Amino acid sequence: MANSFYNRKAKTNRSKVINRLRNNRTVRQRVKDALSTLISREMSGQNWPYQQVTVIEGQPLRISKQFTDYAAEGYGGNPWIYRAIRKVVDTASEIDWKVQRNTASGDSEDVENTPLMDRWDHPNPSTKNQSAHDFLETIILHLELSGNCFVHRAAPNNELNVLRPDLVEIIPGPNRTIARYNYTIDESKGTKIPYKPEEILHIMLVDPVNELDGVAPAEAAARSIDLNNSSRQWNFSKIQNTTGLGHVFLTGDQPFTENQIEQVKEAIDEQYKGPANAGKMAVVEANQIAPLSETAKDMDWAAVMDISAIEVSVAFGVPYVLLHPAGATYENLDHAKRQLFTETVFPLLDKIKDAFNGWLTPLYDTNLELVYDKEDINALQEDTDATASRAFQLSTSRIITVNEAREMIGLETRPDCDVWLEPSSLLTSPATGEAPTPEELAPPVPVVPTAQPVVQPPTAVGDTTQLVRAIGELRRKYRDIQPKRS
Repeated sequence: MANSFYNRKAKTNRSKVINRLRNNRTVRQRVKDALSTLISREMSGQNWPYQQVTVIEGQPLRISKQFTDYAAEGYGGNPWIYRAIRKVVDTASEIDWKVQRNTASGDSEDVENTPLMDRWDHPNPSTKNQSAHDFLETIILHLELSGNCFVHRAAPNNELNVLRPDLVEIIPGPNRTIARYNYTIDESKGTKIPYKPEEILHIMLVDPVNELDGVAPAEAAARSIDLNNSSRQWNFSKIQNTTGLGHVFLTGDQPFTENQIEQVKEAIDEQYKGPANAGKMAVVEANQIAPLSETAKDMDWAAVMDISAIEVSVAFGVPYVLLHPAGATYENLDHAKRQLFTETVFPLLDKIKDAFNGWLTPLYDTNLELVYDKEDINALQEDTDATASRAFQLSTSRIITVNEAREMIGLETRPDCDVWLEPSSLLTSPATGEAPTPEELAPPVPVVPTAQPVVQPPTAVGDTTQLVRAIGELRRKYRDIQPKRS
């Protein structure tokens, strides 16, 4: 008992000392601790846009809960988000799609008029006349705003329909598999349609901590979107609520009475509030003048909006100069367009292409492949020309063969092009599969022409006699070769 009492007493004394030390903290330390607590709560997940979900077998997993918020406040309520997504969608829509067949030799050949291409051009003709452009646009919009896209395939014609991601429920199965999908078709009644896993194509931007959900660029840029919207709303409210006065006269030592304060308020509201009265001066009974204009600190909202816009462009992978081309030049605009294709659009289309080739294409033919064409893109023509020039230089230097040069510029190989290209006369020689030797690369030795004897012209003496003799000989020869008459 004594030890227990002693321990309790020691704990009590210890707590008193701790409380005394806490009470002796300065105000600055207390504010610092309070801010640290708020920051830790904020970073721990509270009010953070990113929503991590828990996967439980049999428990419906509804992902993309904030899809409507991102669509309304981001895509529909923020010009930066709208333009960034439209830039990705419109750029991806410029690219043509085609179907290729893999041959036995390992090459690919274009295939025309296939049912697979007909389905891609007209994904769902029975319910709505949706074009391939609208179909691809919807897929990209869902990926950009929710990180998930669900495509339903209806038998027997394999008609395709893109489902709203916020109305899809995933029912996890054993070992974190998918048992089925539930799609809400009537939100007021809660009517749902179950789909088998093989009927749904789930394309997602992978979440590293959840294999059933995706992370959208809009989700990563949620704070920047809120900051940009808040700055815009702050500036709008500032314009609506400020008086627009440049200065106002104030009383000195004598304070205003209640009636005077009300009069000043009414005068300001009626005569000076609003952008039309900006810069005017309110004149009241006073002996002092004070400025009411905004300081440079009050105008920080503009810098905040620029920073948030840059963060948005980074999240969506769209160069900032394409969203805000003020002061841009032809060179950096052209480079930004190529960067948008190579770093954002092509990886996104590769993900979509691989997903459909693994889910839809085998239903038509295992040797077919749905691909998109990179050759006819105007923004990449400069890169294509540079590649062709480099291939030509390598082939004329006998570093690569003509077929290898054709492969560099995306052309198919040909049997008659398995040759070396001579650098001097651009003639071809058979390729042995080995690099040319230095003796072969040496320029040919020039041939020195041999001297020919000079024929002296006949002398002037006796020219007439020699001419007559020559004519007589020609006549005799002509008479000898004529056919004899019968």
